Amino acid sequence: MDAGVRSRIAQLLNSSTPRDDDDDDPKDGRQEGEKRIRSTTIILSDMLHSMTGIPTRDSQSSLDLSMTVADLARDLIPASPPGSSHAAADDTLILKHLQSEFTHQFRQRLLAEWATVKWVKPLASRAESREGFFVTRGRRAQSQED
Repeated sequence: MDAGVRSRIAQLLNSSTPRDDDDDDPKDGRQEGEKRIRSTTIILSDMLHSMTGIPTRDSQSSLDLSMTVADLARDLIPASPPGSSHAAADDTLILKHLQSEFTHQFRQRLLAEWATVKWVKPLASRAESREGFFVTRGRRAQSQED
């Protein structure tokens, strides 16, 4: 993704999503003891590349797009600190993906970054369709090696 586009998305997201901790310091007009409500970030990606009919190529295109969206979510949704009761558990990423030989590996990558990762196949989807959605919740704290 173009760095300028990524930067603009981050700017828009951060300017509209208050992330202050629930402290008792009366800031921005709050009364002492009043807690600031933290917004939840939800990213929904319902995108797939145009299908070519070549299964390997279509699978790779789906994986490339899914990786781009997962990278964007990792960069834009802050991880909850270890041991925190922070509301980051409500932060969610939902992305469309084609099941393939790459799905398990991609799911493992999501599990490293998110507390909950589920695969959902919509009821309206045809049985033979490989299309489904990863639904993730709760960004994990980043390890020291990141």
